[in-house]
Amino acid sequence: MGNGFSAVIALLGLVFGGSGAVLGFAATRPRGRDRHAVAAAAGIVALVVVLAAVGTHSQVDLGNLAAWVSALGAVFTAGGVLLALQSYRSQQRDKLDDQANQARLIRINTIPGPITNEKPTWWMTVHNQSADPVFDIDIRAFRTAAEDGTSIAMRAIERTPIGDTFITASGRTYRRQLDANEKFELLWTAADPDTNVPGAVSQFTLMDAKGRYWLVTDHYEPEKIPKPARPAAEQRKSVGWARS
Repeated sequence: MGNGFSAVIALLGLVFGGSGAVLGFAATRPRGRDRHAVAAAAGIVALVVVLAAVGTHSQVDLGNLAAWVSALGAVFTAGGVLLALQSYRSQQRDKLDDQANQARLIRINTIPGPITNEKPTWWMTVHNQSADPVFDIDIRAFRTAAEDGTSIAMRAIERTPIGDTFITASGRTYRRQLDANEKFELLWTAADPDTNVPGAVSQFTLMDAKGRYWLVTDHYEPEKIPKPARPAAEQRKSVGWARS
């Protein structure tokens, strides 16, 4: 009685463990979920029938059967857990990939500009090619290369015409909102010689239409980043103002 009961419990463990492994595998194949679900159900039924036949055979040592069935059940259960974890990670990657679609459609193009203060300049066009607005675009870095291949750090400038001349001042690299299919331009010139040269040709951050923040570097995939927090000094000022 004891050996028979142990064998039955072990058989159930193997059935559920095998079911978890098969269904876990099916979950990693999203395009064929229905087909895999049917195959998994059929496999479970076949497994139950075979094990029931083996377990009820008069010449089977139920004690030994319980031992090896328990072992197989543990293996299948572990396999099911690993496959489920793989499926979860795959789904998270797919979800992040879909979230980055709008950030991929913010395109940057550059062309040479006029000579300003005996320095070459570059025009940069930022184009929102998505169907929704984006917010808080901030161009963090831009560099070009000299004729000899030396990398040059650039800084944004604005040129204001005064008669036949221009007044040059620091330019803004921030745009609060950029609507769908809208563009804006920035003019860049070489920074001071001792300025640190950025490692990227261009780099910017933005908030997409869903409120997610992204860091985009050159032609690489957008990187999801945390929402910026106020500096601690500003937070302390706010607290002091609220208490006054």
